Amino acid sequence: MILPERTERDSNFIGKFMQAYETKAADEALKSALAHTTDSWMLLGYRGMGPTEARRFAEGNFVKYVKRGQVAFAANDPARALAYFENALTVAKEADSSKPTSPTSIASAVSALTGQVI
Repeated sequence: MILPERTERDSNFIGKFMQAYETKAADEALKSALAHTTDSWMLLGYRGMGPTEARRFAEGNFVKYVKRGQVAFAANDPARALAYFENALTVAKEADSSKPTSPTSIASAVSALTGQVI
């Protein structure tokens, strides 16, 4: 959460912050936006992950989520399985949004879903 301490009437801070936040963690986006204004804002809470951190998290957790989803489905717990599969899709989209899909990542996804190494 970002809160204003002092803002100018015609501040462009929010636009600059949102633009920077597309590619940076919240704390870095705040620093970037403050460089373009005389406003004073503060960040409260978690600073967020940058693109590199988010990609590493996604790559490290995709297979884990798929396998847990398969276990939940096999245990006749479709709601839990769906939650895990949705998590897998979310992290896969994050990884794909920051770099082109490679044959290795496709093979990893297929292996995770089928249980077969390709």
